[in-house]
Amino acid sequence: MQLKNKMIGGLAIASMGSLAAAIALPNLFAAFSCGGPPISEVESYVGSLTRAQEQHFNENSTFAASLEKLDAGVPKATETYKYSTRATERAAFNYGVSQSDRKNGYVSAVFVVSNSRGKKAASEEPKTVTIMCKSDAPGTSQPADPVYQNGQASCGANTTEAYMY
Repeated sequence: MQLKNKMIGGLAIASMGSLAAAIALPNLFAAFSCGGPPISEVESYVGSLTRAQEQHFNENSTFAASLEKLDAGVPKATETYKYSTRATERAAFNYGVSQSDRKNGYVSAVFVVSNSRGKKAASEEPKTVTIMCKSDAPGTSQPADPVYQNGQASCGANTTEAYMY
């Protein structure tokens, strides 16, 4: 009987340990994912706008022209950044513009692209390509828009690729 109780108690402790690990490990892995630093506020918000624009296009065949229409839960401004979005027929641009001379700005783009022949088949779903860029120098200027040319998304002048989705 004592052996049975010890085994049951041991299983309960092991189960609690497994539960604690299941809760803690994802957070631990997120903090050290890809060996890079944690994602900043601006990267998180501009990334959220990018994903929201992509989803909006997939559902509506157009991009949202404002943060209000996009409804991504991103504020217009925080203490450190101002956020906005701009839409054209073939692209959406999302901005995180620093309110400080000490922080870099970010811009992302979602481009609608055709198939390799440049002609859209009747049954073909539109494809989107996204990119996020960081300004090369700190400042309060809006970063230059990324471009899509020759089948490739690339960052605009004085910006460097931060992420390609």
